[in-house]
Amino acid sequence: MRTLRDLRFVVLFIVLLIPLVISSFWCGIYYSVSPQPSSQPTVRVMTYNIHEGVSVDNRLDLEGIAATIRQGTPDILVLQEVDQGCAMTGYVDEAKWLALKLDMYCVYAPTTDQMWQGDVILSKYPIVDWNSTLLPSPGEVDVLVKVILNVNGQSLTVFGVHFTVTSPENREIQIDRALDVIEETSGIVILAGDFNIDAYSTDLADQANLDAIKGKLEDSFELCPSGSLFGNYTFSSWDPYERIDYVFVSTGINVVQHRTISSQASDHLPVLAEIQLPVS
Repeated sequence: MRTLRDLRFVVLFIVLLIPLVISSFWCGIYYSVSPQPSSQPTVRVMTYNIHEGVSVDNRLDLEGIAATIRQGTPDILVLQEVDQGCAMTGYVDEAKWLALKLDMYCVYAPTTDQMWQGDVILSKYPIVDWNSTLLPSPGEVDVLVKVILNVNGQSLTVFGVHFTVTSPENREIQIDRALDVIEETSGIVILAGDFNIDAYSTDLADQANLDAIKGKLEDSFELCPSGSLFGNYTFSSWDPYERIDYVFVSTGINVVQHRTISSQASDHLPVLAEIQLPVS
């Protein structure tokens, strides 16, 4: 009987271990849908930290998240804090749920610290290729997700990221690694996400972190014509006081509009940048 109990324990251990082993490879997941790509001359890019789909009144409200996203009608959508099959959020695969709800192609890249949570890029345009890169730091390990899109015959590379909240020093380590990856990328590039750096921070280390990104790419907020600039702060959604969510673009991309969307479906406000790609 002892041998049988030991065998049962081993089987149970293996069953519990398998999902962790699979997740440890931080493999993204591609969902097959059939969106109709936009034929408009502009591309609408949105970044949104969805707070695991939990609203400010502490309800799981993916319908509210989807409704907020639809207000911006994005062609490209970069999301942070997206759960996948977690008990805390009802075992919902949130990336797949949103991909099907919004009819968008989707890739998902979990972090290693929180294997049930990660970053997502969704697109109305076909995804030609994608990968992800770990961003380790002493505070936590995050992930940089990359997709190459076919935008009406033109190649566009989009990176999504959620830099660590732990400290400016740890963010610096992650930003250096992310910029190394971006520098190796040819063609036009977009970097979007929750940077956890206030654009108006007086912290010298974080000013240097943001300047490092600005040395490679341009802030869509700063490029936007003043008459097409609506909204500034992105956190918190109920009483915004800092701008920590960004869309950065390659030189040559024209920014037509930049705005936030008012919503309390998450603790962040989504940022929408409408851009024109350079003529190839």
